[in-house]
Amino acid sequence: SDLKVGAQSIALPALGTGMFGFPADECARITFDVIHSHVTSVSPSSIQSIRIVVRDPACVEVFQKEADAQACAVLAGLPEWRYQDDKGEFSPYDADLSRQIEAAYQANPLNKLHINHGEYFYSIDLQRNVQMNTSTG
Repeated sequence: SDLKVGAQSIALPALGTGMFGFPADECARITFDVIHSHVTSVSPSSIQSIRIVVRDPACVEVFQKEADAQACAVLAGLPEWRYQDDKGEFSPYDADLSRQIEAAYQANPLNKLHINHGEYFYSIDLQRNVQMNTSTG
């Protein structure tokens, strides 16, 4: 804990994303989840600055995308809904779609929701948390 050492800043590397092959998107999500958890649950905290150290340009892009997504979710005050693409990677829906999904879930978590995301149409089973691309099956 920062209270024990009195640290005012911390640097967090993207551990494992280089030669060990840990997925950058998962590392980014975990990193920002831990930061968010610390910021919202540790009071008082001596930490004033958190730096995320990422060297690979592709990894930087992944971390930036995650930072933007988490900032949108935090600013909107809503849970962030994500979809799994054809490569198996999870990406956040934009803030408007996340609002629609969350509203449908709050209204009736047993329902199915049909949405248009870009050029595709999806059916989301809110009870099972399963998304199906109805355009491609």
